[in-house]
Amino acid sequence: MKAILPPPYNGAAAQIIIKHYFILLHVCGAISLLHLVLEKLYLGKVAERLTVAVLSVTIFLGLLGGFWFQPKLRELHLRWYDTRSAEAAREQAHRSFSIWHGVSQTMNLVVIGGLLIYLWRVSNPPSASRFLSSNKFRG
Repeated sequence: MKAILPPPYNGAAAQIIIKHYFILLHVCGAISLLHLVLEKLYLGKVAERLTVAVLSVTIFLGLLGGFWFQPKLRELHLRWYDTRSAEAAREQAHRSFSIWHGVSQTMNLVVIGGLLIYLWRVSNPPSASRFLSSNKFRG
């Protein structure tokens, strides 16, 4: 991105991409919740507490990142590159942006880890239910 666009345009382009990442994360979280609910309603499968907890934390962190961190980072990015403001204010915005960006990226790593754990748990159900027929719908 830096080779194609100079600052501050590369940061603005990255923010647009990250905004779409969070939209995709919210949609996938809603689909995951719907999947758990439909498994409960149609198949009678009860989701394990750890699976529900991992999914809940992942969705919560995604919502936190999309609705709190990203607007804050966008505002700090604008202040950082605002040529009308004083140099001290721009430097303060740069330091704040760096801290918030680090926390945001750490949260993104936690979310990716949670998604991997959730994928593993959904892909490899416990062996106790292997004798149950999963193609019989309740109704």
